[in-house]
Amino acid sequence: MGDEAVFNDTIRICEFYASSLDELEVDLENYHIRMDGYDIDPVTRDGHPVRFLVEDPDGVALFVDDLDSFFQSVLDCEGR
Repeated sequence: MGDEAVFNDTIRICEFYASSLDELEVDLENYHIRMDGYDIDPVTRDGHPVRFLVEDPDGVALFVDDLDSFFQSVLDCEGR
């Protein structure tokens, strides 16, 4: 799976979890997504997804292996 395919999958996950599509900004050139205050950058190695670099609204950056599980956990705790 190439970088573009990984990024497209990442966009779909973020579209699902975004509070509204107005809160989703996609930078196709730099493979960067901003969603509800979260900054998401997929990290790939040789065209294969490795993990995601996520910066939360408080500015805390962390590596996430499973973006879907991460947002389920975080957003459920926020009461969505």
